[in-house]
Amino acid sequence: MCSSDLQFDARLEKPDYFLELSAGFWLPSRTNSHDALGGFVGQLGGSYYLSHTSVSPYIGLGISPRAYLGEYQGAGLAINAQVGVMFLRESSTRLYAELRVDQNLIQIKPEVDVYESNGTQTSVHAVLPTECSFAVGLGF
Repeated sequence: MCSSDLQFDARLEKPDYFLELSAGFWLPSRTNSHDALGGFVGQLGGSYYLSHTSVSPYIGLGISPRAYLGEYQGAGLAINAQVGVMFLRESSTRLYAELRVDQNLIQIKPEVDVYESNGTQTSVHAVLPTECSFAVGLGF
């Protein structure tokens, strides 16, 4: 499944770490005639800087509540880990890039039956997705 995510991310920064609060939504795309995950997502977490330079790598952990819409519907909760790099750290305008892995803790099930093009019903099971994502951002 593939999805695009648009998210607002607020970061409260200290010299050694930052706390993060974000909210956004997924824009599902269709793959193999099935809808991808879509809905609303939040993030609450913290990250620790590994250096105090202009280009500073960081690692972090967090939790992510979410609400699914589309083929899969319902509420969910995931835990996540991330690694990233903050660029221009001494500047008031910054750029960051990060990789994140989210592991859902609550299974989600499709709300509708899935049928193949020949009319036969496909067996669809509840899933416990692991999500890998790449994000870039600009901070002010």
